[in-house]
Amino acid sequence: MILRTPWMGLPLGLLLLFLFACAAPQKSLVDSLPTYHGPRKILAVLKLENATRYGGAPFSRLASDMLVSALKRTDRLLLVERERLDPVLEEHALGQTGPLDPITQARVGQILGAQFLVMGTITEFGFQEGVKKGKEQREKDREQEEKGEGRRQEVKESDEMRVAPAASPGEIHVKKGDTRVVIEVRVVEVKSGRILWSKQAEGGDRGLSVLFRFGSDEGEGGIIYDQATATRTLRWAIDRCAYEMALMMEERPWEGRIARIGDRKIFMVGGRDAGVKVKSGVEILRVEPKPIDPAAGESLEMVEERIGRGEVVRVEEHYSVVEVKEGSGFSFNDLVRLAER
Repeated sequence: MILRTPWMGLPLGLLLLFLFACAAPQKSLVDSLPTYHGPRKILAVLKLENATRYGGAPFSRLASDMLVSALKRTDRLLLVERERLDPVLEEHALGQTGPLDPITQARVGQILGAQFLVMGTITEFGFQEGVKKGKEQREKDREQEEKGEGRRQEVKESDEMRVAPAASPGEIHVKKGDTRVVIEVRVVEVKSGRILWSKQAEGGDRGLSVLFRFGSDEGEGGIIYDQATATRTLRWAIDRCAYEMALMMEERPWEGRIARIGDRKIFMVGGRDAGVKVKSGVEILRVEPKPIDPAAGESLEMVEERIGRGEVVRVEEHYSVVEVKEGSGFSFNDLVRLAER
């Protein structure tokens, strides 16, 4: 007697298509963004602070690099390269994670030609060993994954979770379990010092092989930082932040800094790399921040005045030339805003 499986009645082509669809990796939120044709806002991403006991500086660098990579994949944003950002922060005696006052933000942003600064913190990391879930919970997790919401399982950083120092191969053991991470990211507008957007995003993964070093002494035993585990734990939270940040940026007008002032011409930061087009109309703005609120660290108000207008007549890789049609007496503190078509 021949036993028939549910697959035997399917045509070969349909069966292969079904199996391929099941095996195909899920598309991330960032990769699901529609094609964008507008100008790319200029951002400087500061290194994310790691406020957890896991991973130290390597975890911080990994999260920052993943965020930069995800933001680049949106194809809506132009990011200041780390080679340009680090020297500016060092020159101004600034850490890459500490809070920046509005005056310093304006100074750093003007030097870099950035319209926005992105900063944030990894606030939580947790690991739970040998997690088993019922069918109903697995279905909920699967739905959240399809929506790009990451994993929301209750994995807390317990008092017993210690971070071990580097260990030799013979001291490393593996535990299976679930991980959870929470990151907080915010976007600061350079010209005003205001926080325009903030997001607390959760992520994590299930059934990871996490490295441990066993030991009774606090200085010996505990979880060991592993980049593969950290990457899989971070990816959903990073993806969500980059996706929502990109959508928020679409609602903001493009503004560039003046790099040079000539005879009835000005040169602005942002060219082909920022998606600037020839014949685009521009407004030239003078921005005057008012006194700072000491408690909030933000300007109480900001006055914008249109002092001129012009048209983009030449676009190079990193800058554009604007022919002034109206106005005079411009300064390097003034902004150039692309007019909406």
